[in-house]
Amino acid sequence: MQKNLPPTNPPWGIMDAVIILLLINLFAFIFRLFGPHWLISVVEIFPGGKSQINELLISSFIQTFMFLFFIAYYIFLKYRVDIKYLGLVRTRFSHWLKVGLINGVILFFAVLLMGVVINWFSPVEVKPQPIAEIIMSAKTRWEMIIPFIVASIFAPISEELYFRGFLYPALRRKIGVGWGILVTSLIFGGLHFDLIRMIPLAFGGIWLNWLYEKSGSIYTSIIAHSVWNGIMTILIFLIPQAI
Repeated sequence: MQKNLPPTNPPWGIMDAVIILLLINLFAFIFRLFGPHWLISVVEIFPGGKSQINELLISSFIQTFMFLFFIAYYIFLKYRVDIKYLGLVRTRFSHWLKVGLINGVILFFAVLLMGVVINWFSPVEVKPQPIAEIIMSAKTRWEMIIPFIVASIFAPISEELYFRGFLYPALRRKIGVGWGILVTSLIFGGLHFDLIRMIPLAFGGIWLNWLYEKSGSIYTSIIAHSVWNGIMTILIFLIPQAI
């Protein structure tokens, strides 16, 4: 795999990454309290009007925007450094696209298999995640397109830039590559707020971290994450009982 490593000594620290996460959750809490009324007027402009699918689109867009906004603040305003510190380094398009696609497919099957094994031995019935239930409720073409936008574009971009591009380098500088990957991945899995699925999600995070560390480009992990989520979304549509 081509080596083109980003700088390993970012100017921001772990506390900066924690602050971003706290701010995101604070805004999410405020939004849940005061946002629904304004959200109704916004979602009504989309096909289907007020629906869970349209609410998912708007809330995911806002969350992605907030992640990018706060990361941009630290990169461009507070520390005034190049975007290569986030892993946004110049690499051959064909290289990171191919590596990302291959690893995304492998990652999907690995996480799926791990999830099946955990479900098999789980003493409690594992219910579908809320987003899976929303996807399974889709009936129109519009309602089927939105989950792909959210799962394959919004989530990979915001989560990879934050977890692999921002949080991981800060942890790597303090506790090293191995522990940095592990801690980042446990936080990544834990923040999905699903105890049963935390292990396969953390494993997925480890894989994406390893991919980023080996390739030196955040583009590869974004593509792999996008493929993983995209295939999972298709599976939910086709075989909902498998989730």
